[in-house]
Order: sequence, then C-alpha cells, then structure tokens
Amino acid sequence: MQPIDLFEKLKVHAALVVLQLGFAGFEILTRNLLIDGFSPFVFPVYRNAIAFLVLAPLAYWLERNERPKLEWAQLPMFLCLGTIGILGNQISYILGLRYTSASFTSAYRNSMPVFTFLISYFIGIERVKLRTREGQAKILGTTFGVTGALIMSLYRGAEIIRPPSPGNRLLHGFHFSSWNLGVVILTAAFLSFAIFLILQAQLMKTFPAPLSIASISIGIGCIELAILALMIDRNFSRWKLNSTSATITVVYAGVVASGLVSAIQSWGVKRCGPVTVAAYQPLETVAVAVLSFLFLREGFRLGSMVGAAIVVSGLYLLIWGQSKEKKDNSLQKPLLRKVRNSPKLVNWEALFCTTGQCCRGRVAKSRWLSTNNLFFDGIFASLLSFHCLNILSPLIES
Repeated sequence: MQPIDLFEKLKVHAALVVLQLGFAGFEILTRNLLIDGFSPFVFPVYRNAIAFLVLAPLAYWLERNERPKLEWAQLPMFLCLGTIGILGNQISYILGLRYTSASFTSAYRNSMPVFTFLISYFIGIERVKLRTREGQAKILGTTFGVTGALIMSLYRGAEIIRPPSPGNRLLHGFHFSSWNLGVVILTAAFLSFAIFLILQAQLMKTFPAPLSIASISIGIGCIELAILALMIDRNFSRWKLNSTSATITVVYAGVVASGLVSAIQSWGVKRCGPVTVAAYQPLETVAVAVLSFLFLREGFRLGSMVGAAIVVSGLYLLIWGQSKEKKDNSLQKPLLRKVRNSPKLVNWEALFCTTGQCCRGRVAKSRWLSTNNLFFDGIFASLLSFHCLNILSPLIES
C-alpha cells in the first residue's frame, strides 16, 4: 500500500463509491434473472468471460511499463485467487442470492470486513493492542459485526415496511429452510472473498499490477467455472440467452460487476488496503435496499434492519481502530521494525516471496513451502472445490 496525498485520496474514494453503486445494479439485475430461472452455474461463466475480454487488453496496455515479469513461483497464488475469489466466491454468492433476497445479501455483505480482519489476525497480518483505544475499538467492532451477522442470520422478524404493491416476488417458491441454506452459502462466499482480498494484498507486494492481477485471476476462474458448469448443468438449452433482459444482465455483470469493479477493487487494495475497500459496503446496502424496494417489491424486515445497523456500527469502529493504529505506527519507525521481526503464525514473507534469493534461503529449507508443493496445493484446492460443489449440486438444484 502506497502513501497518497489529498487529491489521490479523493480519487480513490470517488472510485470506491462508483464501485459500490455499480455492484448495487448488478445485484438487482442478477436477482431478477435468477427468479426467471437462469442457471446460477452458467451465469458466472458468461460474466467472467466478458470481464476477461474487457480487462485483459486494458491490463496489457495500461500496465505495460510497470508490470513486472510473471514468475513461476507466483502461479500458485494466481491459481488460489482464481479458485477462491472467482470460482468459490461467485458460485456461493449467486446461490446465496438465489435463496435469500437482494437486500438481505447486500446487508449481510457488511460483515465481510469483520471476516477479513479476523482471518488477518489469526494468520498474523493484523495485530491488536488491547490496552490502547485503537485495539479496543477493533475488538468491539469485530464483536458488533459478528453479533449483527448472527441476528440477521437467525432472526428475520416482521416486515415493518411493505413494498408498494401486494405480494413479494422474491420469496415465492422458497421456504424458510431454503433461506437458512442461503445464509450458510452467503457466509461461505464472504469468507472466501475475505481470503481473496488478503491474498491479493500480499501478491500486490511482489506483483504491483492490479489490472493484470484481476484479469489473470478472472481468466483462471472463468476456466474453472466453465468446467464446473459443464459437469453440473449438461442441458445446453439453459446456456442460451433467450431474452433481452438476460443479455443486458450478462453484459452488465461482465463489463461492470466483474470488469470495472474488479479493476477498481484491485487498484483500491493497492492504494489504501483491503479493509478500506470493504468499508464502502454500507453505501451499496442503501442503494440495493431502495432499488429492491422499488423494482423487486421487497420489504424491509426488522431482523435485517437491526442486524445491519449493528454490523455497520461495528464496521466503522473497526475501520477507525485500524486507521488510527496505522497513523500512529507511521510515526514510530522503531515500532514498525519491532513488528516486522516479531513471530507470526504464518511466515507470509517466505510463503509469498518470488525472488531467487529468498527461495534459496529459508523457503528452500521447508519442503512444504517449496514452489512445487505450492503448485500442487493450488491444484488440490481447485479439485476439492469441484468435488464439494459436485456433491452439493443435487441439493442446490432440488
């Protein structure tokens, strides 16, 4: 992450606003397409194919002077990004959106920065100083986030604001058990995306080309999604775009939700870090709530509103604690040196290094951290994801 001046900060924050508004439109269009019966396994294949065609030329042209040479040791990381952040996240997210609703999915996404922080803490990237206000704010914010997510998951409550016309199209044909399944799947989607953001931030240290990272990850994920879709959905009539709305949704999802959003997201992670990128999620929640109320006839439920308010409160406590801590650390160089030399649960420098000197050093001493083993671990993660989704597909399609 690079230091930025006031103008650059304004540019970054404006881009993050565009990111959230663009994704709000994606959720409304996608939810409507899923209601019409379009395959949740075929849709992300089209989405990422279009996104790759949009992003790859831009990445090649705009980053031709700053993109470093791709090393073989970085390929396992790209494979993990494609498997976790594209295949795992998008399939889980679309299935969760199918079984719940657009407004609930958007509100529940506010817990993603909490997941990001928790995973970062347990693997040694984030540190918490319990005796400082910043550390206490991070703990309190995480507690609020988990509590709000549990309230939203377990308690729906009464519909306190009804849509303009009677009937709720979104819940037609789905039972409460299907809603619970959707919540579980969405939780898996947000956990996978939190891991994706963390891995992306680590890769950016040795491969500072956000558009290239996004396009390569999307390309790998698209191939994996196509294989999975062919394994699960062999009815090729479901691959056809039979309506104008389906075509518009697929093009919008590819150009905006995957292409533009992925580019802004990768660039934002490089400029201001993964947690700040996730901090703009509440804006998308408001936009989706208004749009789904007007166009999808979706009311506001008590459990979702109370849980979302608690999650957002925790989110900004977490963001304040992290920003205050980073500001203090930037003024204390000895403290930074101490943190760098402190023991970690996972040696990220060794795990993700791509320089020959490092690979000849400590990494070479640990066989399980070698390039070959990382490569096979990435392949194993992909095959395991395919196997799990193949087992769950009869339950999901029923």
